[in-house]
Amino acid sequence: ISQLSDDWNEGALAGINSNLKDGQSLISISSENYQLSSVYFEDGLLYVRLYNESGSNAPVRVNTSFGFTKAEVVELTGNVISTLPGGHSFEVQMPRFAFSTIRCTILK
Repeated sequence: ISQLSDDWNEGALAGINSNLKDGQSLISISSENYQLSSVYFEDGLLYVRLYNESGSNAPVRVNTSFGFTKAEVVELTGNVISTLPGGHSFEVQMPRFAFSTIRCTILK
């Protein structure tokens, strides 16, 4: 089952940026204290879920290898908490042991 899940998810993510070079990440985080909890597509939008495992609540930069027109910090219900500008990166700040979900509208 794990292999089937990996194959399905890789296919969905491959459509974001077919120009990736070997070893290049789709998403990188400027702090090793933040973890990428999940990445998934839903209704044509990319959801990035982050977890802060550190004691610091300093802002961190999330860089992407793809462009997006906007990114929104959303609650699990989908309600927008804040809107971030489009581009190839965004900044987030969370308290220790917090999760955050960012919904990205990908450039076509």
